[in-house]
Amino acid sequence: MQDCDEITPSEFLKQVMYEQEGVVKAEALNISKQAAIKADNYSRLAKLNGEGAVSSQWYNLGWDLRKAK
Repeated sequence: MQDCDEITPSEFLKQVMYEQEGVVKAEALNISKQAAIKADNYSRLAKLNGEGAVSSQWYNLGWDLRKAK
């Protein structure tokens, strides 16, 4: 996976959706949960770098991926 400086939250979401395409629902949920963990890590990294707005976008994306059903 790319570093959070090289990818935006919207591009990350597109990659996740592409990975979920054509797989069974259980596998799609697993992909979502793993992506949520990565998004949370990117959020923390952005916050450490002083990028509050970007950190918030990553956090919200992680939250949405975690809620996926």
